[in-house]
Amino acid sequence: MPKKIFYKDIYEPNFLDKFGENSRAIGNLELSEENGFFIDVYKIAEILNITVNQECISDDSGEYDSVNRIITVNEFEPECRQRFTIAHELGHAVLGHPGVSLRTTMLEKYQDVVKKGHEVMANKFAAELLMPRNLILQTMNELIAEKNWDSKSLDNDQVDELISLTAKKLKVSEISMNYSVKNNNIFVDGDY
Repeated sequence: MPKKIFYKDIYEPNFLDKFGENSRAIGNLELSEENGFFIDVYKIAEILNITVNQECISDDSGEYDSVNRIITVNEFEPECRQRFTIAHELGHAVLGHPGVSLRTTMLEKYQDVVKKGHEVMANKFAAELLMPRNLILQTMNELIAEKNWDSKSLDNDQVDELISLTAKKLKVSEISMNYSVKNNNIFVDGDY
């Protein structure tokens, strides 16, 4: 990967446009060797004037309070899950979902179709925020070169290792990376 890559280089313009007046500031954030080649959800929250708190939450992964502009994330969950929760809650903020939004695995907490729809949209936003297609491809190309693999004939074990290593570099779970690779047709469109 080059020494400096800006967020505007890895996101589609229509995704950055979702941030409104903050799209330029977020687009000008950079991925670098010093900062790591992963999306800085804390810096994005700061730009959006949203406070992120880590607390003990018994049943949920996190929540977003739109009135007070506070994201609370469960401090006992793994870093990759906390990062996805923050990205998910940022999705609620950016998409303008009112009230308190929860990130939970307890589906009965989502009483109506609108709230369920908001959860789906926030998950989609989080995946796109943390794992944009261009960043996945750049990271995988770098890893393929490091491993001295032939990108035109990767076997299943190499693909699995590539997904695992990419997830680690982007600080996301392998499950999330698998979904993103599938949803972005990474190994279908002839990219590899």
